Amino acid sequence: MTGAEIAAYIGAAAWLPIVFAWLYKVFVTPRVTIVPDEYPEIGFSTLGPIINVRMAITATRKPAVIDSIDLTLAHQDGESRKFHWSGMTEQVNQIVDATGNRQRIEKETNPIAFLVGVESVLEKFVRFQDRSFHQEMQPFLDAMVEKVHFSKKQNTYSRDAIMASPEFDNVKRGWARRFFWKAGKYTALFSVSSPSRLT
Repeated sequence: MTGAEIAAYIGAAAWLPIVFAWLYKVFVTPRVTIVPDEYPEIGFSTLGPIINVRMAITATRKPAVIDSIDLTLAHQDGESRKFHWSGMTEQVNQIVDATGNRQRIEKETNPIAFLVGVESVLEKFVRFQDRSFHQEMQPFLDAMVEKVHFSKKQNTYSRDAIMASPEFDNVKRGWARRFFWKAGKYTALFSVSSPSRLT
């Protein structure tokens, strides 16, 4: 083997780390793990059925951009509902004064996207809502708002008259029909999506 051939092999080998790094970046997908708090908060408000969960989120292999988190909740009788994240807060700091009182400083994050780094754990308080509730209730709410605006324009607005109207009754019945919480055991399944592939 000549010196020129040895130099050529060494030169080619110098490209190996770059090629391996490129292949790793292209073919290796991040693995995202969600660890929820033991006690989620559930409720029903004017936003419909809601679930609030404090959770830790981590990624392995490489960082991941998360642009959606869904929560599918299945009751033991087989009924299931899908909830989508509607907002989240993250504790940034905690202040303790001289008397021992603690005050948390939190940052509100819009549900657009966030980055989960490798070897780091994000702790988030995530709020979930049922999107189907908004889609089903919006026509009833629009009709009631139109009724209120019309009565104000005609100078006939009365709170009692609005509450006795069929539009308000439709909203009230709609909320009652969509209250689905019941006694029993629920199983939760989280799913995340990203602009890049995940496992």
